[in-house]
Amino acid sequence: MYTNILASLARLSKKISRKKIFNNLDYWLQKKNIKKAKYCLNIGAGGEIEKYLIANEIAFKSVDIDIKRKPDIVADICKMNMIPDSSIQVIFLLEVLEHVKQPQKALKEMHRILEDDGIIIASTPFILGIHDAPYDYYRYTKYGIQYLFRNFEELEIKERNSLPEACICLLFRLYNVGSGKTKLTATILSPIFLFFLILALMSSHFLNHPEVTTGYFYVFRKSEGKKY
Repeated sequence: MYTNILASLARLSKKISRKKIFNNLDYWLQKKNIKKAKYCLNIGAGGEIEKYLIANEIAFKSVDIDIKRKPDIVADICKMNMIPDSSIQVIFLLEVLEHVKQPQKALKEMHRILEDDGIIIASTPFILGIHDAPYDYYRYTKYGIQYLFRNFEELEIKERNSLPEACICLLFRLYNVGSGKTKLTATILSPIFLFFLILALMSSHFLNHPEVTTGYFYVFRKSEGKKY
């Protein structure tokens, strides 16, 4: 029972952290009519992102450096020589860039394989605990994202959630990290955390600030006017 409680609360933490990602994805799938795109890449195989793309009938190939994730293409996104220049219409880069050691090199490579007017649909964490250690290297502010993507045209960049939700998410991350004692203490304090969660949800509209969020959802386009 204790293990089940931990698992449920850990999933809740992830859901809070990734709030609005799938709503924003729905919007862009319709806006760009991505279901008709024939050449899409999902960077980072498996997980709920891939399940979402399959459920929405998106034709895509997955790319991942880890063969255990069973990607269609095993490759480092900093070096995707097997993919021709200007051959991809859409790249999904969701919850991945923080795990890339050389993000600027990866973006240059994605710029190469994108066709003109091709887009990158992405998200990265900002205020969030370490995950998938030791392969968690960076956190990005809105301005850091804009700098990294300076050779692309910005279409959208949005906060994933509010200040109160970011704070409660950090508390709920305790169910994923630390010693058994930490997790047990967090479980005992669950009723208090859940009370804080209710307060966070009630106050999120009034305490929403762009500088405090668990992360960002953003879309950039490759345009002829911006070259590497």
